[in-house]
Amino acid sequence: MKKLLSVMLACLVISPALSSADTASGPITWPYRIFVSGSQSFHYRIFKEGNPISFCSGIHSNEFAYINEADDGAKGKIAALLTAYALQRDIHIQYSVTDADGYCQIRQFTM
Repeated sequence: MKKLLSVMLACLVISPALSSADTASGPITWPYRIFVSGSQSFHYRIFKEGNPISFCSGIHSNEFAYINEADDGAKGKIAALLTAYALQRDIHIQYSVTDADGYCQIRQFTM
């Protein structure tokens, strides 16, 4: 398990870095929940239990942050996210707001 976790975290480290102008960051503390969507967008959604994800801006800023299956490094991000969830660990995400509605796309994160 420890080796698997190390491999998943390494996937996050080697994902491409983004300029600070494109992204912002904020914490998501346990408990949170994950929703896996069957739609073509917002595939893996993270909802904060009790408190909204308030650091995003826009109409939908308090709803969720997400990872799409087509995102760079998505498999590693999703594996690490599910591991953090299973271990009940807090995560700190780096995200970008993808449109005027304020949806937050997770670019990378640490736990």
